[in-house]
Amino acid sequence: MIAEAELALRNPSAQRYLFSVLISSVQRRKARSTITQQEDSRHHRDSKARAIAAMATQQSVSRLEPAAFECIVRLCYAVLEACTEEQNYESAYRLLTFTGGFCTAAAMSSAGAQMPPPSEQKTIYMTERMSIHPIFANLRLWERVLLLHQQDQQNNDRKDDANDATHQDDSEGAEGGEGESATSEAENEDATDSDAYDSSVTTLYEMVGYNVPAEEVSRFASRISEEKGWFATEK
Repeated sequence: MIAEAELALRNPSAQRYLFSVLISSVQRRKARSTITQQEDSRHHRDSKARAIAAMATQQSVSRLEPAAFECIVRLCYAVLEACTEEQNYESAYRLLTFTGGFCTAAAMSSAGAQMPPPSEQKTIYMTERMSIHPIFANLRLWERVLLLHQQDQQNNDRKDDANDATHQDDSEGAEGGEGESATSEAENEDATDSDAYDSSVTTLYEMVGYNVPAEEVSRFASRISEEKGWFATEK
């Protein structure tokens, strides 16, 4: 049955369904965490409040039975194989982020031994299993991720600019003149450079967090810095 599901997940509609299931799980975890944090804010900062905060952290992660965990991993790997063939790097990245809240417990004792107590079990997160797929060692995927971060940053900047514009006095525009126009253009260029730098740093942190090999992280950082001329020196 799992093998049939793996074949079916080469279909984009089946992939979208798997994504929707994972997204709904993420949303439920966020909702539980938000409720718990609201309860925490109504308590004094004592041991009880700290216990509630600890529960919020635990509830943000779904601990699965090993069999269910391996089943989801296999299904996700099938999607990643399809993404590799189609060079669909954005979907592969989205899938990686959607699996961040799933984990399972694995015994650290030898095979066949009795299940050890929780203190002797190792927690395995699904992103650890997902990130070793070869597609995440492909720098073209992380170039796509960088572009996504830049687009998100630009959208946020546009919203901020729109909010600022609504609070400006209409009379200020008539008094500005060319001086303010030139200043505005310079500020926009600085903001663009800052957004590109911030997006690059965010992407590099993600690569490290997802256990991308250090050599690939270094290559990606060097390529981006050369393209942007961040470390260029005047001759």
